[in-house]
This record gives sequence, C-alpha cells and structure tokens, in this order.
Amino acid sequence: MSFGHEGIERMIEEKYYVQNGFIGNCMCFWAKNDKGYTCHLDNAETYTKEQALSRCRQENNEKAWPVSAIQSGASSMVDHQKVPHELHITPDYPPIKKAQQPQCEACGKFTPRNGNPYVCPHCDAGV
Repeated sequence: MSFGHEGIERMIEEKYYVQNGFIGNCMCFWAKNDKGYTCHLDNAETYTKEQALSRCRQENNEKAWPVSAIQSGASSMVDHQKVPHELHITPDYPPIKKAQQPQCEACGKFTPRNGNPYVCPHCDAGV
C-alpha cells in the first residue's frame, strides 16, 4: 500500500491548542470535553487547524497555537495548593538577637549613638 505525499501530511497533521487567557504568567487553554480552561497541557484539548480556527472567538482574544510550539515553551510547575504543607521541614536556627543600643554609663539609659564623643540626651553626661 502506498501513501502519496498528501496522505502522509494528513496522517501527521499538526494539532493545536486554543488559548483563552492567562493565570499569572501561565497560558490557559480550553480543557478536554469543554470542561472550562486549564493551564495543564495534559488536560488541554487539541484540535485540528480547522477546529481550532472555528473555536477561536475574536471578542475573547483567543488564539490557536501549534502543539509543538507550546510544548517547546512548557515547563513543570508546582501548584502550592496541592502540596501538603504540614510535611515541610525547616532547620532549627538560633533566635535572632536584637542589636544592642549603647547604654549611658552615668544614668544607665539606652541612648542613640549620634557620633563619638557625644552627650547623653537623658542626663547630659559625656559618654
């Protein structure tokens, strides 16, 4: 059995996703079985070129993208809502110490250090 050039092209016809917006920096596509939209390619519907163009609605700014183009820009992402947060671990850091303010030797009050030498604003003692 011999397939002509046109037959082979039909067999490997490019499929398309139909983009209908963004969530953050992620593109959204129409989901399989018309179940809304999704950012997950595994759940996105693919269309022939004709179906994709028919599905696009100009007023919604929808665009048809070749599957190969979208897959070239795809990456794995983590949805923090699906991660069991109680399983995270953190190291035991020592408590952070507050910076010590200088203390006047004459009156014992904390004083801002505005230069050296300076005068305590509470008792006028030179420190």
